[in-house]
Amino acid sequence: MAGNADEVGDPSTLTLTTRLNGEVMQYSTTDLLIFDVADIIVYLSEFTELRPGDIIATGTPGGVGVARDPAVFMQPGDTIESISAASAFSATRSRRSRNVKIVRVG
Repeated sequence: MAGNADEVGDPSTLTLTTRLNGEVMQYSTTDLLIFDVADIIVYLSEFTELRPGDIIATGTPGGVGVARDPAVFMQPGDTIESISAASAFSATRSRRSRNVKIVRVG
């Protein structure tokens, strides 16, 4: 999720969706995180200055590729979209490298 506090609303109730090539792979809510969003921000603020635009990677909800049967892994050229109520990002993995292009949508 990304955005100003007034755009995000209550960060403990956001729905997160991840699509791989248009297919929903993950659908969950932030209330299922192991650590509460506010607690994560407080903890990180103890040893680093958080600035507008910073991204905090918290892990991933259920549905990751290795846990699927059969397993699903990103391939070169795949497009992944990460969407929350506050914002959406689209990332495309290049066919010839491990580079990922990330674009904010909306």
